[in-house]
Amino acid sequence: MEIFFTDYQQLAERSPDGHGFVEALRSAGVPDRMPFMLDSEGSYDLQLNRFLRELPHNGVRSWHSWKSYALDLLTWCRFLQERRDTTVWKATRADLIVYHQTRRGGLGPLCSDQMPDPAMTTSISAASWNRSIAALDKFYQWARQEGYISVLPFTYREAHRMHG
Repeated sequence: MEIFFTDYQQLAERSPDGHGFVEALRSAGVPDRMPFMLDSEGSYDLQLNRFLRELPHNGVRSWHSWKSYALDLLTWCRFLQERRDTTVWKATRADLIVYHQTRRGGLGPLCSDQMPDPAMTTSISAASWNRSIAALDKFYQWARQEGYISVLPFTYREAHRMHG
């Protein structure tokens, strides 16, 4: 999974119908520099990217915050895929516990033939953990309200207590 950012200027300059694409994105409510994710096959998860597109309407207004939310979500998605063989839509409390051990404890790869992901092998601060979990909590609250999941895999309060 990789993260990308909408870039109106490059789209307009490098595509034969770039200005048409820019206008289509604007009319769909996609602001310039909005993050989006593609999986390793280049597929676009409609629901996951809808959450990112709706960040400005859900109180997350700055580009820097969009980027932080997207990076936190990307790290969680990669962890679930690479370490837990599951998806963001099927995550559980048990996944969160292992994620916490990995992110806060600096645990390395699960087996020697895995390439270590730098984001997964470096321990993060309590403040970074709390920010990350707050972003994931916002995502899961939104996903439940939209009907994409029926049960929250964890709550922010639960995740906050875990590290405290």
